[in-house]
Amino acid sequence: MSTERLTHRKAHARLRILRPDGTPAALQPIEVSQVSYQFLFGCGAFDAVAMMKTQQENHRAFLRERMEKWLRLFNYGMLPFYLHDTLNRQLRLNA
Repeated sequence: MSTERLTHRKAHARLRILRPDGTPAALQPIEVSQVSYQFLFGCGAFDAVAMMKTQQENHRAFLRERMEKWLRLFNYGMLPFYLHDTLNRQLRLNA
């Protein structure tokens, strides 16, 4: 992959690293880690509904383990929501 295609994901910044007493930490090794980001990375989270609905403990444990892995990977999930079903329920309630 060409690095030119990734320019929208990169930025330049000038950092000033200081010691606790406020003096510059020149020529010292540093470690930088990204701790958050502003984009959503996810997919369908339909297993969350299945996990809550199932009565079988072994199946629930399987889905719970899968959900824990899912949560380590994604920060966004789409739950099954169908407007058609909601509208039908509302119409029945209002009838």
